[in-house]
Amino acid sequence: MTSDINAEVTVNSDGARLNGSARIISNFALQHLKAATFFRDRTRDIETQNESQQSGDFYSDIRSYASACILSTAASLEALINELFISHQCRLRALLSDFENEFWGKGKIKEKIFYRSTSSPWI
Repeated sequence: MTSDINAEVTVNSDGARLNGSARIISNFALQHLKAATFFRDRTRDIETQNESQQSGDFYSDIRSYASACILSTAASLEALINELFISHQCRLRALLSDFENEFWGKGKIKEKIFYRSTSSPWI
């Protein structure tokens, strides 16, 4: 996720001004991975507390936390892939003259990669 920030600062009383802008990139891969470990730990705690029981009300909690762990792990991987492509050190950037448009634009490389990998008739 990116956010653009524009700022204008007056440096001194005789009207000198400084204008600037910045793009902040929020990285979510680590946050999603931390969430996955939290859900994993909750699952393990519930299993440990109820290891002597065969089944019970706790089972739905295990299923919920385990599902959240899997989904957060997948979200972490997806975020990491996007963060690597956004990174200015990415080798792919040098191969495309207008990276932002050629990679992220409609019908461009990212969509082609995604649709090629999910073109199964069973999906």
